[in-house]
Amino acid sequence: MTTIQVTLTEELKAVVEREVAEGGFESPDAYLQSLVRDAERRREERELDAKLLEALDVEEPGDSEHMASLAVAVEEMKAGKGRPIEAMFAEMENRLAAAKAKRPG
Repeated sequence: MTTIQVTLTEELKAVVEREVAEGGFESPDAYLQSLVRDAERRREERELDAKLLEALDVEEPGDSEHMASLAVAVEEMKAGKGRPIEAMFAEMENRLAAAKAKRPG
């Protein structure tokens, strides 16, 4: 692990201390690590949302199999099941590339 220094206002320091005391965190470090992990998860979700929206834009008319596959992937993600998000991104990128290659000009 590496170390960084964080400067907080007294109010934010009190929030961290309260979360450690009430939230079951082992230390302020554990709480802040949890916040960073949550932020990373939200970033990944935003990226997935963007990919899904892009996929909807490039879908060939009548390609219901593609839409069904996307719907299954989204439901698996929401349920915490299925493949790791990296695998889902890779598959979506491949499908997007294939769909773009099919489009004329």
